[in-house]
Amino acid sequence: MRKLLVCCLILLFIVPCVHAKKNEDSKDYILLISSSTFREKWTYELFSAIDKKFEKGGITNVYAESLALWHGGEREEMERKISYLRKKYTTPPRAVIFINDMGWYLCRSLFDTVWKGAPVIICHSQPHSSVDIKAYYAGGMNIADSALVSNQQIRNRYNITLIHAPIYLKETIEQMRLLMPDMRHLILLSDNRFSCFLVRNQLEKVCLADFPELSLGFLTYPDTNTDTMLRELSTFGPDTGILYYSWMDITGSGLTEAYFPEEEMQHYIAEAANTPVFTLIDQYVSTAGVFAGGYYISSKEVSDATLAEIGNIIDEGTDYHSTIVTPGTPKTYFNYQTLIEKGIPQENLPRNAVYSNVTISFAQQYTLVIIIAGVAAVLLVILLMRYRMSRQKRTGRQEMVRLLNSILDNLPIAAKVKDVNKNMRYVFWNKEAERIFECPAEQAIGKTDYDVMTADADQIRVEDKILVRTMEPQWGTRHFYNKKGEERFTAQNNNVIQLSDGSKWIVYSAWDITEFKVMERDLKQAKEEAEHAREEAEEANRVKSAFLANMSHEIRTPLNAIVGFSSLLSTEEVSDAERVEYNHIIEQNNALLLQLINDILDLSKMEAGTMEYVYTNADINKMMSEIAQAAILRQDNKEVEIRLIQPLPELVLYTDIRRMTQVINNFMTNAMKFTAKGSITLGYNRPREGFVRFYVEDTGMGIPTEKQKDVFTRFVKLNAFKQGTGLGLAISQQIIKELGGTIGVKSVYGKGSTFWCTLPDKRKE
Repeated sequence: MRKLLVCCLILLFIVPCVHAKKNEDSKDYILLISSSTFREKWTYELFSAIDKKFEKGGITNVYAESLALWHGGEREEMERKISYLRKKYTTPPRAVIFINDMGWYLCRSLFDTVWKGAPVIICHSQPHSSVDIKAYYAGGMNIADSALVSNQQIRNRYNITLIHAPIYLKETIEQMRLLMPDMRHLILLSDNRFSCFLVRNQLEKVCLADFPELSLGFLTYPDTNTDTMLRELSTFGPDTGILYYSWMDITGSGLTEAYFPEEEMQHYIAEAANTPVFTLIDQYVSTAGVFAGGYYISSKEVSDATLAEIGNIIDEGTDYHSTIVTPGTPKTYFNYQTLIEKGIPQENLPRNAVYSNVTISFAQQYTLVIIIAGVAAVLLVILLMRYRMSRQKRTGRQEMVRLLNSILDNLPIAAKVKDVNKNMRYVFWNKEAERIFECPAEQAIGKTDYDVMTADADQIRVEDKILVRTMEPQWGTRHFYNKKGEERFTAQNNNVIQLSDGSKWIVYSAWDITEFKVMERDLKQAKEEAEHAREEAEEANRVKSAFLANMSHEIRTPLNAIVGFSSLLSTEEVSDAERVEYNHIIEQNNALLLQLINDILDLSKMEAGTMEYVYTNADINKMMSEIAQAAILRQDNKEVEIRLIQPLPELVLYTDIRRMTQVINNFMTNAMKFTAKGSITLGYNRPREGFVRFYVEDTGMGIPTEKQKDVFTRFVKLNAFKQGTGLGLAISQQIIKELGGTIGVKSVYGKGSTFWCTLPDKRKE
């Protein structure tokens, strides 16, 4: 069964490779290039929109390439990427779409050779680029305006269409000051990429010209690391406005050590800040609890403009002429819920903004119903009171008064009447009022609120005095708890009536809206849960796509080696020494491919709950010795010494020896990958407090503190250029949990790491 599954997996990955190669040699394709990756939300949405319209629509093929270059200073890696693109795409695409100008700068030489004449679209283009970006990354952080070249000058040489969504700094700051009138300081979050330099340069000019009273500051990565930045954000008060542009947290000096930040970075920033965090572009504003908003052109408009220009290129062919496109109209976008949660008063919110996550109150939804019901109740009460006043003179109408009393008593609206001239004593109290306020009419008539509603009497008396003084009706929702501790809500209307003899009555009408308010709250909670479920589903789909893409690459690498060196073995020109070396390479890649497939199978079993565990009394010393010997045989690096420490002459534990060997081997494999010099020590400690602690300690590159919590997460690879699926440690964690132990890591960046796990110290007699 396993062999059949392995064959199926190999076929699934070989067939797409052949198909992709065939399409890459064709002229009928569109190429989308990101200088970083497609993990940012708006870049992934842009790629999905292009793929859906053109490839899935049956028009042309769509390919995407992530250059994984964070800035232009990595010259050697840049040349390798350009060589890769030149060999893979040997014919000019129908169109090349770059996300940001950096990708265009890196690939410019291709448009003088193999891709000459191919139409180009640059999304989110900057108005200028540097004559020599290398000078910027070599330390020339302050580039003079004379060293900048407009993109119009570049268009004169190449067939480039610019999708230019300007950065509206002045307008965004004006909106921030409307919401935060006490703002005296402005902080910009950005990193050391060239596009961020342009924004910082522009912001200094805008503040100097239009906001000289503002104190401007910058938090820039890597001058400020992420932990320090988050701590500083937590100290800012309402006099400091926070403006986010980018925070590309890159650890390490070389590309092989580069690490793209988590998608949760924006959430960390928003959570650390005590005030709203505003943004210059469309990113996570529609999600509650992240960015508050800003003044910009929406990412949907940028996507629509890009799709339209690609369509023009396909329709017009060689007649297509490049242009500069402003993709839409800038607007003020705010997240209502985020602003309220960060303490922005509702009266400060501008009316002309586009809001997301707006909550609508019950009173707003049912205003007309409440007004009609209140007016009807007031009219009925007035009519009844007039009848009561004249009943002594018109005894013939007593039956009508009783009829009106019966009507009022059976209304679903509570009605109460006070006589202002008699110290606010009640003169009428219907049955619905008895139910809602838990007081019989006979106990309320002739009494004041101090006798009937003791807890709220002071507040009610203040409201009564304001009502009598202003003679203006009062509307509102009252929230209270009855004598049983049950929560209640009423929509209430209070009016003053002046009678013909000069006396005044206060007429109260109240509608029990508890069910509606509870329903509204439940609906809001259900909506939040549905939104959370949708986000989880989208994240799961994104992780699945990333996993499939990663598996395609990881499995294709050993397969290519196996196929390539197998074909070389069949030639007569190969010497015996070369034949031995090729056989060794094929064996290594066979082992790697088998490990990848085993990880996938183990993960599937864990998901399905069918992972098998076989417990026996296991000889731990024998297991550790075998692992150490196997590692020594696999270790090609002579500068790394592998050591084994066994403090006991004999150790037997009741556990699954096969699964425990899998865990320790995972630790050893990782240590060997990341240790270039020094030693790797595996061993265990003497039993303590009912557990035995196993460990693998290395003198390798180590793991940054902020990333150690992620190493046991599925699909996480701290170094994208090392082979592996990112599943080994996640599988190990699940195994150790099943075996009754714990697992963890202790690491000092630049000095080494220690991966450890524990097992119960027990044996079966």
